[in-house]
Amino acid sequence: MNEPSLSPIAEQRAYPRFEVVVPAELAVEGGDVIAGSARNLSRGGLLVSVPQPLEVGEHCAVDLDALFLRGRLPLDWSGDSGARSATVVRSQVDQSRYLVALQFDSPVPAPRNKGRFLAT
Repeated sequence: MNEPSLSPIAEQRAYPRFEVVVPAELAVEGGDVIAGSARNLSRGGLLVSVPQPLEVGEHCAVDLDALFLRGRLPLDWSGDSGARSATVVRSQVDQSRYLVALQFDSPVPAPRNKGRFLAT
């Protein structure tokens, strides 16, 4: 299994983004569940690769492999089931898949113990 990078992607954003390669499931309105792969993740959202397009403004619930992420990124997943509400803010074609940018309806809390995610 790939380990997430602990180096933020160099951009000016509200929250630093971290490169990841973890399974993600999107439960979209209407009941469909789309399996994909998260590419980067921040407290405010994520970029996910999926096999079908999603419309900007569409709402979904994102379920990440939270157990894999817990303790490995500077995000506080404690008390979180792994599912978070999000809104599609961008969707574009990437070869035979779609890159979908999602903004969480509420940010993932920062860790209370900022040093704990550095332990392996």
